[in-house]
Amino acid sequence: MYIYVDDNDFKQEVLDIDKFAYINEIKVYYFNTNFENSVDAINKGNNINKTSIIFTKKIDKAYEFIKKVKTERVYINQKPDEEFIYNINMNNLVFNKKIMLKK
Repeated sequence: MYIYVDDNDFKQEVLDIDKFAYINEIKVYYFNTNFENSVDAINKGNNINKTSIIFTKKIDKAYEFIKKVKTERVYINQKPDEEFIYNINMNNLVFNKKIMLKK
């Protein structure tokens, strides 16, 4: 589980995730410094990660996180053990295009 936090107001949520991760034997990696470096570290390697979480008050940063991380599930300001407000499949939001090129 990868977690990016850019605001101290989310301290309790992070502590709750620590407890959840400990009980369920989940490895957690925390990031709170440079956003681009953090995303690069999350995406390091060829595997798609299972879970990434961002805690931020900046909506543009949340959108950027969604676009850039290679993760199956992305949580925004939400702990993974809570009920979801929305469960959106990104494939339903993408318009697939076939690009035809002439030789």
